[in-house]
Amino acid sequence: MDKKSDNFLNKPIVSEAISVLMSIGSPIILIFILVVCCQPDPTKKAAKDMEAKQLALVERSRNNVALMLKDPASAKFRNSYFSLALIGGKEIPVTCGEVNAKNSFGAYTGYERFIAPATGISYLESQISNFDTLWKKMCY
Repeated sequence: MDKKSDNFLNKPIVSEAISVLMSIGSPIILIFILVVCCQPDPTKKAAKDMEAKQLALVERSRNNVALMLKDPASAKFRNSYFSLALIGGKEIPVTCGEVNAKNSFGAYTGYERFIAPATGISYLESQISNFDTLWKKMCY
């Protein structure tokens, strides 16, 4: 059994209930209770899987954004997060955040926002004139 199951079984009230059931000769009921109580919650597993996919997308997007920069190895990210943008009636997974990197002179340029849709080209704030419009549409 996993640690959560062990913790559950070690609670005084559970231990007492197990003792009572065993004393009245109800091992089938006891087995049923243990099976029902110790099953993993499928909604928690689905949520963990979704979160893992979102984190993987954020990491992949950061790598793609870094490759757009003059010095990809110097990229520093902050405030990066997963979002779902509604585009053309479809939800598109997007990573939004800020990046700072060194320029040709070796100096950091300051943080700027980026948008990195999972299905397309990443955008840096300094490269697009209507970036605020895109940000409001894709990152909120």
